[in-house]
Amino acid sequence: AFGKVNVVHNNAGVVRAGTLEELTLEDWQWVLGVDLWSVIYGVKIFLPLLKRAGEGHIINTSSSAGLQATANIGPYNVAKFGVVGLTETLRLELKIGLFQRQ
Repeated sequence: AFGKVNVVHNNAGVVRAGTLEELTLEDWQWVLGVDLWSVIYGVKIFLPLLKRAGEGHIINTSSSAGLQATANIGPYNVAKFGVVGLTETLRLELKIGLFQRQ
């Protein structure tokens, strides 16, 4: 209805504070679901659209916690490190042409 997608900005973040021992699996699932899986879904949904359009950009926001961990926010650290890894992998795969234009 609005034409093609040119820019996708995956930006999400929640945190649950506590030690690794204290945090529940539900805490982990919530933080990873928002902070990591939402970015994965965004890439999976929009990458084919950008490829079909022949151009576009994906911006995935992480955090300094994606480069250096901080105590008492383990799930957040893990999720943001994951976003960095996902983004770097996508950049490399696009650079070497592993994705063919659809």
